[in-house]
Amino acid sequence: MPLESIMSKWFGESESKLAKIFNLCQKYGRIIIFLDEIDSLATSRNFDLHEGSRRILSVLLRKIDSFESSDSVLVICATNRKEDLDKAMLSRIDLSIKFDLPKLMERHKIFKLYAKHLTKNELEKLSSSS
Repeated sequence: MPLESIMSKWFGESESKLAKIFNLCQKYGRIIIFLDEIDSLATSRNFDLHEGSRRILSVLLRKIDSFESSDSVLVICATNRKEDLDKAMLSRIDLSIKFDLPKLMERHKIFKLYAKHLTKNELEKLSSSS
């Protein structure tokens, strides 16, 4: 679920959209909800949050709570900024998987796969400098 499908400049509309999406998912049975950039929706309340952001977080936490008793809905979240997530959100996450940055050989394989126009020497140089 991309962030732009939820966010709105109109007062109260973002929370309404978020709640509507979660409600529709419950009707479909077995479903996976993938929330990319969850830190944008569930920023820590330790930061100076706008009232609209607080309401979005509140709706998100309530909806995730309602899914905990359901085996048919799986919520997966992704972030590059776990440290910015609200503690209440973190407490609702059952499993956390961290993907480290690729090492030199892994970067070389990635570049070799996608940068086929580069020479072997250029690939090695790019892998070392990235």
